[in-house]
Amino acid sequence: DLVRACRDKAVTCQVLERQGIPVPKSVWQISIKEAISWAKSNGYPVVLKPRNGSASRDLHVVQNEEELRFFFPRTPKPIIQEYLCDSGEAEEFTCSVFVDREGCPVGTFMARRELSGGATWRAEVGFWPQIHDLLLAIGSGLKPSGVLNVQLRLTERGPVPFEINIRCSGTTAIRAYFGYNEPEMLLRHYVFGEKLDAPEVRTGYVMRYWNEVF
Repeated sequence: DLVRACRDKAVTCQVLERQGIPVPKSVWQISIKEAISWAKSNGYPVVLKPRNGSASRDLHVVQNEEELRFFFPRTPKPIIQEYLCDSGEAEEFTCSVFVDREGCPVGTFMARRELSGGATWRAEVGFWPQIHDLLLAIGSGLKPSGVLNVQLRLTERGPVPFEINIRCSGTTAIRAYFGYNEPEMLLRHYVFGEKLDAPEVRTGYVMRYWNEVF
């Protein structure tokens, strides 16, 4: 049930709200006329994306009514959300909380990132107390079996998650390099029954690169 809830962006918002977790203002299952009215009331830009999308496919930061009229009917099962930003550009983070068999969070991982093609390509791994506390609250509230991958933005009102996935992240290798090895934790705790201590996550910077293969 939790996997299905996290696959659907609208249900994700509902699940988090029930846990008292902040979420972006969102609307779905509406007509184009209602979408235009909502966007006008809340202010542009707005985020338009499929409720079951991934890797930023069919995601658009819509700047005006003309763009909304164009992209809305072309988006499968659309959801519209506020664009999480301050006066400038809000910082985006890819994060994780690991939860044990008893439903207790064991450790967290946080990285401030930049995206390219829907994937993290440059990131700063560090510790942000506000985000750490939010991740613990999400882990304690949702109680996944192991890994909970959280994408969020740090705004004037604090960290606001906009996507959650119960799986290892595309940054799994990066996380492991800095001391947060999710596959190892899953095996040690859920397969071999070991009790885990909070991993010691190093801080630092990382860049992803691509090689051409001939």
